Amino acid sequence: MDITTMFKAKSAWAKFQQTHPKFPLFLEAVKNKGFSEGTEIAIAVRHPDGTEQKAGILVRASDIELLNMLMK
Repeated sequence: MDITTMFKAKSAWAKFQQTHPKFPLFLEAVKNKGFSEGTEIAIAVRHPDGTEQKAGILVRASDIELLNMLMK
């Protein structure tokens, strides 16, 4: 990622945090609890037209290092 993109991302994240203040708190709580084998990560997206998309994973031991890096 180049420096210009990093600055844009930082600015966008700051605006996102102001608009959705509970989401960063949620991420911080997840980060503080950490990941262990058997943790389920699920996400659902509901579109205005009523359709929904869902995905999920069950964390394996081999996933933990990557997930911890992403949370930093």
